[in-house]
Amino acid sequence: GMATCEIAAGSKDVMEVFQDAISTGKIKDVYLSQKGCAGRCNLEPTVEVVEAGKNPVKYGKVTKEKAMDIITKHIINGQVIEEWVIE
Repeated sequence: GMATCEIAAGSKDVMEVFQDAISTGKIKDVYLSQKGCAGRCNLEPTVEVVEAGKNPVKYGKVTKEKAMDIITKHIINGQVIEEWVIE
């Protein structure tokens, strides 16, 4: 999410982690987009991973460090990080 409140919570920094992973080739065949307000201010920054044929996974309170783990564990290795998932 990249609404004003999410940017204030750090989503721009989180977005940069994903942009860097794409630009360096760490992850490929990925579409990265920004979304507006999701009405979940207490869980910001949020990240949603959408994979073909699977239910979307939403992560809350994502930091730069968590973003790196989401890239490595979830996007690259297919392992959902259950303790960070939000409904």
